[in-house]
Amino acid sequence: GQAVVRHLIHHNPFSRVFGLGRRPPKVLGPVRFLPVDPRSDELTDLLVVNDVQVVLHLAYALSTDGAKAELAVAQRLMEVGALASTERVVFASCDRVYARSDGLCMERAPCRKAAGAPDEVAGKAAVEAELRGCSSSGPTPVVIRTANIIGPTAGAPLDALLSLPFLIAPRGQDPLVQFLH
Repeated sequence: GQAVVRHLIHHNPFSRVFGLGRRPPKVLGPVRFLPVDPRSDELTDLLVVNDVQVVLHLAYALSTDGAKAELAVAQRLMEVGALASTERVVFASCDRVYARSDGLCMERAPCRKAAGAPDEVAGKAAVEAELRGCSSSGPTPVVIRTANIIGPTAGAPLDALLSLPFLIAPRGQDPLVQFLH
């Protein structure tokens, strides 16, 4: 979230960025933090008074019932966004929401079923399924899918690459390999 906020401030015409959450992050970038719980606190007045045009939902709704909580937060943000005449609500997702297939997945590839998936993936898949059926009267929902390269558990593609005894590069090319976050 902090990297996104920095990018928004430096490369876009946003004059203010608000951070909403139950607890402030350990490192707070160029953002005005407001302690609210998007699951229960009233957000409509906050969005209207501050003329918020875009809402980015970058967190995961942690709870004992993660998948349902994630869907409930998304539904609430869309409802509040419609009431506050917000232009756009952006949701972060991951590439793991795609159903298994023999080939490469494209953006229109079907999402995996929520049943049996880890809570975070199930929640994000449920959110994407819900957003497909959103009416056009509210804010425009936007889903940004990120690739799972480095994560909290071992087994990510980059982990396998870095565990190799050597890296292969094309002949005649610069042997320098850069990893960009």
